[in-house]
Amino acid sequence: MLFYDCRQTELHIGAGKNRHLRLGSNRFLSVVLRRHAEHPPRGIKGGNPEDTMLLSRSYSCEAAVLIVRKHGKGLKMKTYRLVAFMIAWFILSLIWITPLTAGNVSQRSTLRGKTIYEKHCAACHGTDGRADTPIGRLLRPRPRDFADPIIMARLDDSQMIAAIELGRAGTAMPSWREILSPADMFDVVHYIRSLQQPLPAGITRAKLDILVGEHVYRKYCSVCHGDKGNGYTPLGRGLFPHPKDFTSMDMAGISDKQLMFVVEYGKPGSAMAPWGSRLSPEDIRRVVLYIRQTFERHDIK
Repeated sequence: MLFYDCRQTELHIGAGKNRHLRLGSNRFLSVVLRRHAEHPPRGIKGGNPEDTMLLSRSYSCEAAVLIVRKHGKGLKMKTYRLVAFMIAWFILSLIWITPLTAGNVSQRSTLRGKTIYEKHCAACHGTDGRADTPIGRLLRPRPRDFADPIIMARLDDSQMIAAIELGRAGTAMPSWREILSPADMFDVVHYIRSLQQPLPAGITRAKLDILVGEHVYRKYCSVCHGDKGNGYTPLGRGLFPHPKDFTSMDMAGISDKQLMFVVEYGKPGSAMAPWGSRLSPEDIRRVVLYIRQTFERHDIK
């Protein structure tokens, strides 16, 4: 990773047509500039290392980068040597300085995020992220538990930033975009990730998918379909048509794609509502996986 404002990682030489210089020869080369060179993340301010040196999967520049622009029809050998020296110095600075900087940048981001979190978030979500606070216990729905690795596995950083920026309808979570800058939101998400507890030993990626699917099912589906998946619940018995019985033999004739479609868009003429606005595609995939592995009968002849 690079911890530089990518808009500044260019050397401009002379004037005229853009060409790319190949080191040590008269031919030309561009070393690829990846991510965010043309469209840097919102909120980054050139020249301020506190804002430009961001550490994140989503907001970082990747790979060693340098674009040299040569203008005009030709450069003298002295100029080639000077440019080669400048590039060599720049690359060495990346190799030597960046590893030393990365830890400091990450630490500063976490510390800034901690300050913001304690000021604006801890009253509801708790200093440890578990949302077990006097205010949090009164709210319905309860604030998100940032310490639970199963709950947090449902969220990526962009979803968390969107919730901070826009708020969450139907909850006590307000929009913070008038108070927090995009850089502030990034820092607080960085800190929230540090509150997450590790997964229990032996939990594989496949097992995590099932656990997350179970969490989604119990939160959104079990009130109608039941803990046993047969739709035999107080609410389910009063609905017509009855909720789908996931233990029935005809489940074998329904594809995963069909199930996911019904979860996302609902089923006209039934009480099955569309959940696409509440559940992400990954949530839907995981809840279908949980239904298949938990309720479906495998003794069908």
